[in-house]
Amino acid sequence: LSLVAPDHLPGYHYPFSLLVSAFGKAYLAFCPAAERRELLSQLVGATDVHDGLARDAVTVKAMLAQVRKNGYATTGSNLGDRGRGIAVPVRQERRIVGAISMRHYRSTLSEAAAVQRYLEPLQQLATAITDGLRLVKKKRGAK
Repeated sequence: LSLVAPDHLPGYHYPFSLLVSAFGKAYLAFCPAAERRELLSQLVGATDVHDGLARDAVTVKAMLAQVRKNGYATTGSNLGDRGRGIAVPVRQERRIVGAISMRHYRSTLSEAAAVQRYLEPLQQLATAITDGLRLVKKKRGAK
């Protein structure tokens, strides 16, 4: 746990909802529809208030459509969370293989300022990872 990290929560592995975290929203928005339905169906019965949002299919669908339109996701409101994340998908060909997220203190940057400052570098990093995955796949195929 870092003294300068915005996440001073008990335990380093504090779970953030897929429907609130930037990483989770980016992944859900860009993963295949069948996988998205499966992941959301697992959240429908959740007792966590944020995971329970999965029961509101209209809101979730609109939120994920907006993430796809923007090409990135940001952390939703989470009581007590002093940090905000920005996340972009990482793809391998047409398949999503993950997402990259960075977090900052909400008090230091507005969402718009964080997006303006960090979105392009995050997208460039995602592209570099995709290129690296393509190179690894190509080398494996050459053997």
